[in-house]
Amino acid sequence: MSVHDSLREAIQKKVVVGFAFNEKNYIGSPHALGETDGVAHVLIYRGEDAHQ
Repeated sequence: MSVHDSLREAIQKKVVVGFAFNEKNYIGSPHALGETDGVAHVLIYRGEDAHQ
């Protein structure tokens, strides 16, 4: 399963995911996937209860 597919599934099921940013580990709730000028983007809110 690709990262895109995993994020799409997490959005549909409203589950948190783990990710790294600037060499730090976080958890968050992905909310939207998109693409601008051929570059993939994800809107994700950090934290466990971000779906509420």
